Amino acid sequence: MAINNEVKNEIVKALETLGHNVNAFALQIFSLEKDRHFVFSNGQRFGVWDSVKKTFVD
Repeated sequence: MAINNEVKNEIVKALETLGHNVNAFALQIFSLEKDRHFVFSNGQRFGVWDSVKKTFVD
C-alpha cells in the first residue's frame, strides 16, 4: 500500500514536534494496515504511526 503525501507530512510534522531532526532521505515509511505505518529514521525503527489518531502508538 502506497503512503500518500498527507500521511507522510503528518509523520514529518510529528517527528519535528518531538524534536527529531528529519532527513527526507533517511525517513522510511511502510504500511502495516490501512491506518498504521512503521516509521524508520536513519535505519532505526522509530515507531508505529496511527493515521486515525494522528500519533505514534508504539
